[in-house]
Amino acid sequence: MHADNEWDRDSDVTMVLSHLSSAMTDFPSFYGKLLDEYGDELTLQVIFSALSELVKDALAIGEQNNKTLNECLSVLEDLADESKFDLYEEIAYCFFDNLGNEYREIVKNMLLGNNLTAILRNLEREY
Repeated sequence: MHADNEWDRDSDVTMVLSHLSSAMTDFPSFYGKLLDEYGDELTLQVIFSALSELVKDALAIGEQNNKTLNECLSVLEDLADESKFDLYEEIAYCFFDNLGNEYREIVKNMLLGNNLTAILRNLEREY
């Protein structure tokens, strides 16, 4: 059974990376940094945490209309679609929670899609 769980994780990581590569212009450099730092230990948690760092960097310099920021939120919206994927926990806890209160408030005030808005509301209820 453990082998099946390993395969599912690998499959999910591959699927998320595929979505990111088609949606993010800067994906090659983003992916290269992840591979350099994590290698075979690349997990969904690592990917979503790294995405939150990209968003924080864009917001820290005041670029709310930043192309990378918009691409990140767009691909997260698609990945948050529960009818396609089951990534609620990774997006809630590894992306939104990692943003911290200040940046989460900024993102919350941006035009988020229905899926991300629902995840963010559920996360706020938990706190």
